Amino acid sequence: ARDHLLIVGGADLIPVAARAAAEAIQLRPAFERAVVLAPESDREHRGRLRAELEDVGAEFEFELVFGDAAGESGFELGAADRAAAILLMPLSSGPVAAEMADVETVQTGLALRDFLAERGAAPLVRLLFRRGRNVDAAWELLPDDWDALVGDRTIAALLRLAITLPQRLCDLPEIVDARVRAGPDADLVRAAWARAERARRSLRLAIVGCGFNAPALLEDLASAGADRFDLTVLSGRRVFERYLGEGSHSGIAVRFVETRQDEPERLTEDLRGAQPDMVLVTPSPTDWDLRRSDAEAVMTLLHVRHIVDAQTPLLAELFLPDHAGRLPADRNLFALSSLNAIAAATALSLVDPAGAAELERRFSPA
Repeated sequence: ARDHLLIVGGADLIPVAARAAAEAIQLRPAFERAVVLAPESDREHRGRLRAELEDVGAEFEFELVFGDAAGESGFELGAADRAAAILLMPLSSGPVAAEMADVETVQTGLALRDFLAERGAAPLVRLLFRRGRNVDAAWELLPDDWDALVGDRTIAALLRLAITLPQRLCDLPEIVDARVRAGPDADLVRAAWARAERARRSLRLAIVGCGFNAPALLEDLASAGADRFDLTVLSGRRVFERYLGEGSHSGIAVRFVETRQDEPERLTEDLRGAQPDMVLVTPSPTDWDLRRSDAEAVMTLLHVRHIVDAQTPLLAELFLPDHAGRLPADRNLFALSSLNAIAAATALSLVDPAGAAELERRFSPA
């Protein structure tokens, strides 16, 4: 292989990377093929991975190889020094903690840095991280001309825009899902803010469920003005303490209401008690089964639709694009697939780095 796109990572994120590669190759035909280097430990998933790659890559070639995905032999197998661009992701599969996954990405990056330096190669390199705070801590170890794609900050920025300035979502590039670019109904969002302003109070935002991206969302909202939000989180105690434990609120006052999302009567009572101007429903994952987490969140969302009135903006953050895409096209419902959004951001960064940097600057809360 030569002048190809090399994807390095574990089985869980390869479908996301494959979707990004499909977008990137359509935008930059010079990428004639993509090589996927997976750890030897993922060889047992070979059949599933091939099927997923074929599903998104019908118009071009994906080559799947297994080897040491964090060392010289694997980089030689994937022809890293002859690649036009390289995407590095976490190697482990399953319910790996974000810190462990991000440490894996850094370690792979350091090994790749040395491999490329020894051969005088300088492809475009992108690293996918789960948490932005881990990028902040480790980035000085990596070359300045590399760039990071940060999952939680990408989703947090899109949700913050949907909550505060949904009309700006239409400025997103066309590789982003059309429903996301359309955003929630801007008139309903403006009306929600107007109700809070007339009452001389903060916007009452209720988050039903508590998941991985919650700390980054609170950080992003705080950057837009912590005193603008009165936040209630309705979820089980276990997931709240896991994802929004002490020190994860970024200065935003958070009220926790322990509820049962699978008990409609209790959820109704607790949500109405929060008197929300706007509601966000999000998965509450306790393992790495994304479909189960999404299914639980979708069922919660269907209950919430019958609790709030049609004038209340209702946002949904789900993992998988098929779950987000099948939700009703109601005026007050905005659905976002986090995996789709990250794939689109990755594709843009691979084919238009300057455009990706400009988009990040324009959509930052500062």
